[in-house]
Amino acid sequence: MCKIYLQGGFGNVLFQLVHYLALKNQGHSPVFIDTLTKKNLITKILGWKIHDQIYLEVFKDLGVVVNKQSILKTALIMVFGKISQRFKIPVCSIYFFSESFKDSYLTTSKHLFGYFQSKRYLESNQKEIQQIVKSLQKRYLSNKHRAPYVAVHYRYGDSVWAKEYEDYYTAVKQNIQQNKDVVVLTDSENRAKEFFKDLKVRSLKMMSNTPILDFSYMLGAKELYCAPSTFSWWASHSMKKDSEVYSPKFLLNKLGFFGERIDINYFNS
Repeated sequence: MCKIYLQGGFGNVLFQLVHYLALKNQGHSPVFIDTLTKKNLITKILGWKIHDQIYLEVFKDLGVVVNKQSILKTALIMVFGKISQRFKIPVCSIYFFSESFKDSYLTTSKHLFGYFQSKRYLESNQKEIQQIVKSLQKRYLSNKHRAPYVAVHYRYGDSVWAKEYEDYYTAVKQNIQQNKDVVVLTDSENRAKEFFKDLKVRSLKMMSNTPILDFSYMLGAKELYCAPSTFSWWASHSMKKDSEVYSPKFLLNKLGFFGERIDINYFNS
């Protein structure tokens, strides 16, 4: 049995789900451990933000097994995981995903940590990506939102990527046409209002909803401007085929793009 330790928010967890499904499709019996997604002594010491477990509906669709594990045992395994991360090799059958991974590390290690985010890794697991995308579309691709509209995912908050590539949104503002209806979906509403206040379009709405409602709005858009975030990356793969997607080039270089549409637009950032 291989244990994968859940970490992070919705987008990050879906990448961990890619590896779970890859193992399952190869005949293994993986399980998720959810200790690191709960408020406890470990996450308090690490100062981690605890996200809502909104991925559970997708887990249910895909027959995912989630187990509990004691805080003490998880802490001990994490210590070896950090050693593994430092030396980039498994330690005591524990491996922390890094760009230097070998395929054997991901199938023979009994405990796995990390986000499984690299273009090379994802290229070899496109079948699993599409399994997840189908569940996302089934759950969240809705016709209830007024169309056509442009969705802009303006991420800031606790995102290191978003802060590092903040200038990307300047190019977004310059690209949006004036005759469009625009919805800005954000975790930083006041900052977004200030940044987009001079955007001259037909209509402009700022929304700071639940993550799932934001995701639904993103999937229902005619045009989507992604944030530099994994949340946006998954939304860009789950939209209708005739929609347009714009992304920071950084995100495509980091993770690639494996959607069914032929083209994706990008801005240097």
